[in-house]
Amino acid sequence: MQAERAVLGGLLLDSSYFNVVKDKLCTSDFAHKEHRSIYHVMRQLWDEHKSFEAGLVSLRLQPLEKYIFEMANETV
Repeated sequence: MQAERAVLGGLLLDSSYFNVVKDKLCTSDFAHKEHRSIYHVMRQLWDEHKSFEAGLVSLRLQPLEKYIFEMANETV
């Protein structure tokens, strides 16, 4: 769970790194349902040529808004 949070949190802080992981990770690589949902939205935004950060991802996943911001804030 910690590794998944670290990867997602890092991507929320700097979406340019998605280019590095997009061919190595897929939604099913995440064990936790919430993390699969977050990564899925990140991929959608990337495919739409949109930069993503916690605010934009949480707009599409409102029930996970608090969790998304916590994840981004605890990633250093």
